[in-house]
Amino acid sequence: MDDGSRLFIRGVLDLKEEIETKLECCYKGLDPDLPNVPTEKLYEILNVKVCKNQQDHEDTMFGLLYVILTDKTLASKAFHLLTLLSQDSMGLIIRELEMIIMEKMQFMKESPRIQIVWLTRELIALNVVDAERLCFALLKQTPCGDTSERNIIVIEHLLHLLLDFRSWVESQPALIGSVVYTYLSLIPDHMSASFSSLRDEEVSLCASLLHGKFCDCMLIGRDLVRLLQNVARIPQFTDIWKDLIFNPQSLYPQFNGLEELLCIHTPRRFIAGRLTSDMETKLNFLTSKVKFGLHKRYQLWFQLKYFSTPESQSLVVDIIRYLCCVVHPTNEILCSDVVPRWLLIGWLLSLCTYGVISANAKLALFFDWPFYNKETDNIMNVEPGILVMYHSLRTYPHITSTLLEFICSLQYQYCSELTLLCNKGIKSVIEDVTAKQVIPSFDSFIESSCLDENLKQQLSALLSTTDASVKGDSVNIVDDANMDVEITSIEVKENMDVIDLGDQTSIKDEGIISEISEATSTDFDDLVDGEVLMKLKSLHMPDNLKKAALSLCGESNRTTKAILLNDTLDIVSKVDITDEVFIVLIKVLSTLFKNDLLECYDKGSDSSIENPVTCILCHALSSEVVLRMIPSFQEIQSMMGTYLLQYLIDSNKSLIFYKKLCKSAGLLLHDYLYADMKICVENDPSMFFELIPKLYHEFSTDLIGSVEFLNIVVGNIDPQQLCNLICKLLKKEFYIFGSENVYKVIMASLEWDTFEQICVWQLLNGEEPSFLSVASLLPDVHKKDHPEAFTNILLYIKRAIPEQALLSMVLQLPSELHNDCVSALLNHWAFFCPGKLGDAFSCHSSLQTTLTSHPSTEYILNQLTNILQISDQMSYKILNDKIQKTLNELFAEDPTLAERFGYIRKLLKSKAVKFERKPVEDTSSDEDMPVIKRRKIHV
Repeated sequence: MDDGSRLFIRGVLDLKEEIETKLECCYKGLDPDLPNVPTEKLYEILNVKVCKNQQDHEDTMFGLLYVILTDKTLASKAFHLLTLLSQDSMGLIIRELEMIIMEKMQFMKESPRIQIVWLTRELIALNVVDAERLCFALLKQTPCGDTSERNIIVIEHLLHLLLDFRSWVESQPALIGSVVYTYLSLIPDHMSASFSSLRDEEVSLCASLLHGKFCDCMLIGRDLVRLLQNVARIPQFTDIWKDLIFNPQSLYPQFNGLEELLCIHTPRRFIAGRLTSDMETKLNFLTSKVKFGLHKRYQLWFQLKYFSTPESQSLVVDIIRYLCCVVHPTNEILCSDVVPRWLLIGWLLSLCTYGVISANAKLALFFDWPFYNKETDNIMNVEPGILVMYHSLRTYPHITSTLLEFICSLQYQYCSELTLLCNKGIKSVIEDVTAKQVIPSFDSFIESSCLDENLKQQLSALLSTTDASVKGDSVNIVDDANMDVEITSIEVKENMDVIDLGDQTSIKDEGIISEISEATSTDFDDLVDGEVLMKLKSLHMPDNLKKAALSLCGESNRTTKAILLNDTLDIVSKVDITDEVFIVLIKVLSTLFKNDLLECYDKGSDSSIENPVTCILCHALSSEVVLRMIPSFQEIQSMMGTYLLQYLIDSNKSLIFYKKLCKSAGLLLHDYLYADMKICVENDPSMFFELIPKLYHEFSTDLIGSVEFLNIVVGNIDPQQLCNLICKLLKKEFYIFGSENVYKVIMASLEWDTFEQICVWQLLNGEEPSFLSVASLLPDVHKKDHPEAFTNILLYIKRAIPEQALLSMVLQLPSELHNDCVSALLNHWAFFCPGKLGDAFSCHSSLQTTLTSHPSTEYILNQLTNILQISDQMSYKILNDKIQKTLNELFAEDPTLAERFGYIRKLLKSKAVKFERKPVEDTSSDEDMPVIKRRKIHV
């Protein structure tokens, strides 16, 4: 449907953009026959107009700009007129176009977006002053994490522009750094085969600029190293790494090596250039206007807009760098209740579900720490990192622990030749943040009971003198003077993919080379602990299992890892293993797949290559050993038990396997299932309510009548889900209460909130247990204290046929509390089923037998009186004989009653006389009858 706009994508309710209105008005002021009038003639007409005043000049320029953006066929003609008519060397067009790119380009249609790049190309071809400003603006509109066609088209067109005008780019020192920074950030997003040609061109541009203009690229600072390590496996960048490490002067004569580059702080403009203006606006609003406690809705909106696809997670790295290095709140904001930066960064870290992205995000957060200099670096760059750890220490100690371990590993494993520099930088950060009271003391980490003792020792070593530093299992500093590094753990070395640099690679350089390889993108925690690996090698187990497990430990490629996992579990399913082997295998698999296990179960995936979770679940059905592993995996993926249930249902397998899982974990089925479902409803409510009917049906013995389980259901249900469950209850697909459990469940639900109680009664009405089971609640449920339950009990019982047992339960309710309730029910039955009510009353002797307590005979007579007083003619005719029989029985037993309640017989007689005189009225009236008029027939 045409939205009426030639420039912008606009919804039905969206107002027209002000800039578009302005450009359209200027366009209408041009010659209406623009396509057919020769350029020379148009020039003469428009030249007269632009010479009148400045406003006419601007209107003409904007009108021609609108033609260029909206009509490709006339773009060349309009641009030629622009060059002839411009009185300020295109300054007005540059400024307007820059504003459109920065603020509006993301909302524009595809054709105008491409035309903007085309116009930029033409301006560069004319060597217009300030044309590079348009390139800066366009580079800013190519965010990471967006591989949509819309974004790729702009990236590709801009790249071709830069390649075609390579000599012009090299003449712009400020632009070179932004081009290299931008495309080095984008290359990891374009590693798939579908982007191979684009990636090759991006690599070619960046590599040539790094080789030819390294002095300008050095302006990027330390973030250039961070970006280069993500692409280190690409051959062109491997050569650059060789030069960086072994021959830095070949890149630039005055360049002294990696240490010099890492000590240069990255200017803000490079980091800010990786976010669109819209992202910047939203982040600045979050960190300056939004109050703490109200931030979650804004985070959700931001997440839905910018993190809607798996690829978009790579944007997290750029946002964290932006929050650390660009957003520096004032003291006024820091002292207010505005949401702090560390909170947003903690949220961003939680969005990372891939190991590579998670490690890069942590590196982005702490990248300034190892090279921090109190004299030149800003403490605001490192403040968020220390505060994330400090504020997570009590509530989320695992986050603090993970980040601290990352820092401890960072000083040794990021760049082994610069271990002393890294250690000094990290110590400077800790000293600065404590001296300036960012945190009270770093000792709060070392003294915390939430952290591992080994980690505390590493932190203590971190704060000690550099030559007494305590290292991890993988690195040992043997010569501080020469900074030589010895890899003491062979196993870890085998797991690190070292770039092949030929004969130049020495033991001294292995640490740094391995770190700049793609393996560094994996979190340092992901490597299997050396002690566990040695244990795995020394254990006695089938050779094929040992070989498969060791191959798995040495693999970093995701797809290959999944294949090896499938092979390993296949072998586990077929061989007998000892408890010791079982424990070691659990540790290995949990470490290697701790990020993969965080992925959701994919219903449509039958292949273990697609999803490691599916692979484990598949093998769990054929092997009790794999099934016993699931509780251990649940420490990483809490939904693992739920996924097993869903997998069994999707595969039409018996849920007996879940019972086996509970048995292997040493827990009762009800308790294990309750824990799993509580986690499930918090993480995936849709899956929870999809499972409910099946679980109640299959595990009826354990779940029917379970108060705890029902509380989870009604505490998280929405109206649509409630309707779905009631439909299934009506079809008798499952049961929730059971007549024998109604009393227990309803009494337990009396303390729940109103909505939950209403849901309970809706579900109970769907199941329809016996009326007696519901009526048994009446003595203990009072309308004053529990109006929700009392109301629903009445509404439920009133549908029943008043048989003797039910009537007995109603009549024995304490009159002082329930008199109006009893009267209401009896009157209702008197109207709708008087015969059944009369039969129940007429069997007086049986009725008295069933009454275990009150009421007295007098109470029964009073109720009969009430019934007679409100009965209509039809009810009376049915009730008369049966009430007479009841009265005869009662009066015969106690003659005194005949005297005291003789008025009942009089009431019966008066009713009889009244109804004999007044026949049953015909409810229809003459007014309701159609009037038929006779037609005269003319002969």
